[in-house]
Amino acid sequence: MSVPSPPEIELEPPLRLRTDGAALAACVDALQSVPTAVTAVEAMVVRSTGQGIDYAWLGFVTYHPSRGWERNGLAAEAPGLGAGRRIVVDMPAFADAVRAQVRTTRGRTCTLEWHANGLVVGDRVVAACGATIPPVPEVPAVRDSVYLGGASVGDVTVESEEGRIRIPASLVAHLIQRGAAVAELGILDGDVYVVAQSERRGEMSTDPVIVAPVDLLMWSDESVHSEFQERRRQGGGEVEQLLAALDPKTPVPTLLELLDTGVAYVRRRVAAHPALPTPVSDALATTGTSPMRTAVAANPSLSAAAIELLARDRETPVRVGLAANRAIGPDVVSGLACDPHVDVRTAAAHHPALPADLRARLAEDAAACVRGAVAGNPAAMSEVVLRLTRDDDPAVSRSAAANPACPPAALEALLADMPYAVLANPAAPLALLVDAACSVDGGRRAVVAANPSTPSRVLSALARDPDSRVLRAVATNPGSPAPARRRAEKRMMTDVGEVPAPESVLW
Repeated sequence: MSVPSPPEIELEPPLRLRTDGAALAACVDALQSVPTAVTAVEAMVVRSTGQGIDYAWLGFVTYHPSRGWERNGLAAEAPGLGAGRRIVVDMPAFADAVRAQVRTTRGRTCTLEWHANGLVVGDRVVAACGATIPPVPEVPAVRDSVYLGGASVGDVTVESEEGRIRIPASLVAHLIQRGAAVAELGILDGDVYVVAQSERRGEMSTDPVIVAPVDLLMWSDESVHSEFQERRRQGGGEVEQLLAALDPKTPVPTLLELLDTGVAYVRRRVAAHPALPTPVSDALATTGTSPMRTAVAANPSLSAAAIELLARDRETPVRVGLAANRAIGPDVVSGLACDPHVDVRTAAAHHPALPADLRARLAEDAAACVRGAVAGNPAAMSEVVLRLTRDDDPAVSRSAAANPACPPAALEALLADMPYAVLANPAAPLALLVDAACSVDGGRRAVVAANPSTPSRVLSALARDPDSRVLRAVATNPGSPAPARRRAEKRMMTDVGEVPAPESVLW
């Protein structure tokens, strides 16, 4: 077929594009490789800051009511491009024209000529059609993610920060067919959308991005879905919700209601509430998105099945949250202590139930933060702490010097090198505390005044100190006698004057 003459009157001059033929064919194949094919595709060309002055982004968008939008594209040479252009054409006709051009050029450069009333691909005309492609929602703040690797073809229900989400079976089947391993969730104007990246297109980087709306459900009766969604959009009462989620005496029905109507951070706090029924926490551990699984991992009332599942979670923050959960036993924390990620090992090193042999092994970890966690753990053996006082990393040695498990003799030897760490140690020898309380260094006196092991008589003397840091430490030390605390507070307001909170004495 010969190339037609351009229309006699065009609203804009023709635009000639040149792009990689094999990549363009891959885009077309991706758009067509679905069980239920679409009949129209929107082609667009827009200037992109990622390309040079003569290059643009050539994109394609399809839409199907049951699976939403798909978009992909590639770079194209577009000299003379002004404003971006869009046109909707017949999908099968466009695909045939692209494949014919690719066969002719043997997969090399493919030429498209953009007219107001259609596209010319090689020597074929693809006329504009009357179909309408709805605009692709630009979903902001995508935070939650759902892994689809083990999903079966059917409705998938997940727990997210925004509420219970149902991904319909038709969309699940499409995502699985596309090879999308992760579905991210985002909110736009109160509605929830799935955003997923296909991972089956191989080497061309033409994997389609899928955007589709999904249903927001409740724990309770779905018949009030619209009312519930409207309440969530309007907001209000977040402070009261948070206080209820933090209250250990909040009854179970209220907790379940907060999972229905609470904002994101309230739902996370509810997930960690110890009174949450086991079936609910199990469901959050099984079907929750990453933030919800991280939150429920801190719940002290987790079932053994949930703990086992969360310990194998692929998301690092989830395993970190579980390793920090003081309710898990030695067997679980031992497994987490061998985790390949440094943050998980660090959290495990802080855990009081970690067996002594594993804590000693973590004391030799290559990561300084892991060794530092062991150095500051009061459950560590004294010989391990003593060894860590000589660590090459100053932060690790200071943590060891502040550990009550550090031998008193070692503290005396370390005083000259790290006085603040030693004097903050609750196990510091009394003679060191008394001497430092008489020091000309206000910082040392402040550290002694904040130490919970400092004797009452010393704190009473420090309540007359002229340094505001010392007075504030006495006033906030729970071991200070009431008269000493009142005297320090009064002096801060009168003799010393009301001053802003001083910087904490850092090691």
